[in-house]
Amino acid sequence: IPCVPWQSQTSGQYQPEYMGKGKVPQEIAKPIRSVKMEKIVEDEWDAKFINGLSKKSVFQIILGANYMDIKSLLHLGCAKIATLIKGKSPEEIKKILSEEDDVPEEKQ
Repeated sequence: IPCVPWQSQTSGQYQPEYMGKGKVPQEIAKPIRSVKMEKIVEDEWDAKFINGLSKKSVFQIILGANYMDIKSLLHLGCAKIATLIKGKSPEEIKKILSEEDDVPEEKQ
């Protein structure tokens, strides 16, 4: 398996949280009905994990999870991006998606 940039972040956090404990992440309901990850995912750990990442890292995770066929992580990353653009105008979406990077959301 080739090394992808997100591996060190996820292999140290996401994989042990689920794969090492035999837990199965709950499926994320679609369509996304909130802009708050805490209201979208069943497990609070998922929300804290994905909210703690920069937008650039989330996109890297989406690409890596797709490549490695980790569907739960792929859906988590896509849900995060969906929360960023939900209810926005096309101009706002373009600005959000074209920004170089941002800082992770503040932890509450």
